[in-house]
Amino acid sequence: TKVSEFMTPLEKLITAPEGTTLKVANDIIWDNKLNSLPIVDNDGKLCYFVFRKDYDTHKQNPNELLDSNKRYIVGAGINSRDYAERVPALIEAGADVLCIDSSEGYSDWQKFTIAWIREHYGDTVKVGAGNVVDAAGFRFLAECGADTEHVKIITGHVPVKAGESPIKAGGLVINIDGGMNERLNSVTGGSGYTLVSNSHQLLLAQHHPININESMRNNEDIHSELIIVEKFPHRQLIHDIDDGKAIAKRVADLQELLTAYRSGVISPKE
Repeated sequence: TKVSEFMTPLEKLITAPEGTTLKVANDIIWDNKLNSLPIVDNDGKLCYFVFRKDYDTHKQNPNELLDSNKRYIVGAGINSRDYAERVPALIEAGADVLCIDSSEGYSDWQKFTIAWIREHYGDTVKVGAGNVVDAAGFRFLAECGADTEHVKIITGHVPVKAGESPIKAGGLVINIDGGMNERLNSVTGGSGYTLVSNSHQLLLAQHHPININESMRNNEDIHSELIIVEKFPHRQLIHDIDDGKAIAKRVADLQELLTAYRSGVISPKE
């Protein structure tokens, strides 16, 4: 079989010009019942494809991390040696996040790297730095300008000893080891912690020592005390969380569909 007999001739091919928005491209796909739409430049050369399946994938994964143009957020690794050449190339290529890849983050080399990025790009690019293993290293990178907003390090499997606080590094590190082990009660002075979050604050529930078998026989509950870890600056509402953003997006899609129906762009049969 000849290619010319199998493939769609160019004059019959449905395409869109370079610069077509994603919304318009999706409309063309739906109007013409296509699986894909080639985007071509003024010389007829292929720039990229828009696929029908991508629209479905976006709907199935409402919490995917996208930019304002519905492109995936992309992170790229850099080091503390050739960043002056690598960073501009990555930014030009469209990277959204730069991650300094190093075995030791608590160093002047990372400080110099972050300072150079901030000098040339300000806060237009997110910078992740590390690695560090203690509060001093974390604070060092934060003060250097690494992006650390809303960061919490949650650890477990290390029992908090009696008299020791589970909240460390000024609230940056929280140990929520369960500790539901009677043999450890004499060491920990309790039965561990549970991290609790509501719309107003982040809390730790500190559980009192418990004899599991006896409590089960007597149908006793676990007694706990609540410790406030962090009070939120404003109440966290549904629209502040990922599920709320996904719901808002679905509502916007339904409003757009309703507008298209009322204006006659689509009919009930479609």
